Amino acid sequence: MSENTPTNVTTECGVSTSKMDSRDQTAIWRHFQTYDSGVFDRNKPRLDALFRETRSHCERIGGALVVNVGPGNGNLEDRCRTAGLNVVSIDPDAATVRMMQTRGHQAHAAYLDGLPFADESVHCLVASEVLEHIPPEAFASSLAEVRRVLAPGGLFIGTVPNDERLEDNLVVCPHCTEQFHRWGHQQSFDAATLRQHLDQVGQVERVRVQSFIDWSRRSPIGLAKTLLRWVLGSLGLTVASPNLRFTVRC
Repeated sequence: MSENTPTNVTTECGVSTSKMDSRDQTAIWRHFQTYDSGVFDRNKPRLDALFRETRSHCERIGGALVVNVGPGNGNLEDRCRTAGLNVVSIDPDAATVRMMQTRGHQAHAAYLDGLPFADESVHCLVASEVLEHIPPEAFASSLAEVRRVLAPGGLFIGTVPNDERLEDNLVVCPHCTEQFHRWGHQQSFDAATLRQHLDQVGQVERVRVQSFIDWSRRSPIGLAKTLLRWVLGSLGLTVASPNLRFTVRC
């Protein structure tokens, strides 16, 4: 939708602009999280790493509440439940929340800047590939909400794409001609800018470039490709789609 499009009109897509705002990406995520969840299978190495960090932290402190923002296909929730951790999913899409509840998980419809938890009640908050979806005008309030709900010593962990060129993933709606990022990304971060933002939450323990690699390939060629991708990702080259992994302690 153009910035000059008047409010209270209906686009060719049938969506009233008076109901749209810059963070309303529920249609995108409803599709991937409820109809095409297989797209998240490639994320397993990344979620495995975050699960190990979550479990290690919770084991050190005893009983703990884990909150995962944006459940994807529920991989992290499944792993946490199997490990005996108390995990709750947060997502703005009601259909995704119902899907997670049907699978036996605790889930609530909410944005990151309106978490339904008491002050200092969350011991580990996971946001993997989430922060880049938050529009700049809602970013400070979202991080303030993370700070509010984290218990003393609690962790805020996750990932974002490393130094993404947002324009590389722009697509256009064939009906209304609106341009949008195919995954709904609204911000890009490098290590320095991400660290600066995360300072609002607590003590930043880690912000580093990392490629999460599936080492399960058995053939020599497959392993060679995997090793090459790991090396390229460690150097921050976009061909390997590296992430920035972060850990913040409140």
